[in-house]
Amino acid sequence: YATSALRLYAALGIPDERVLEKKIYEKFISFEKNPQKARFLTEKYRPLLLDIKAVRETISFFSNFPEILSNIEDIYFFLPKKPLKSNEVTSRVRFSALAEGVSERTVFSRLKKVRRVFAEKRGLFCGEIPDFLK
Repeated sequence: YATSALRLYAALGIPDERVLEKKIYEKFISFEKNPQKARFLTEKYRPLLLDIKAVRETISFFSNFPEILSNIEDIYFFLPKKPLKSNEVTSRVRFSALAEGVSERTVFSRLKKVRRVFAEKRGLFCGEIPDFLK
């Protein structure tokens, strides 16, 4: 889910969710002519807007870690509109690790942190299952 959201963010041109929401609303108001209907239709895109906001916040969270931002760009932002093929992420990780002079394991670890922060920013459950639910 996080990988898809990061790639979508890049595919949309790295937008701000407020600008994107306005763009969606303007598109609907142009053919609906009814502000309430346009707002209703725009609201259907709320999950997308929340994903974009979470990605933006995730990138901001890692702003002091240029190596992690570089990994995000190399792996998730490279050709984001093109569907991923089998083992493509692994190949990109390998390339990024070689370019940076670190192990693949380090890059995979960083990407795991990115996905985890995204999930937290998006409001997804990331904790341990409490004993009373087991």
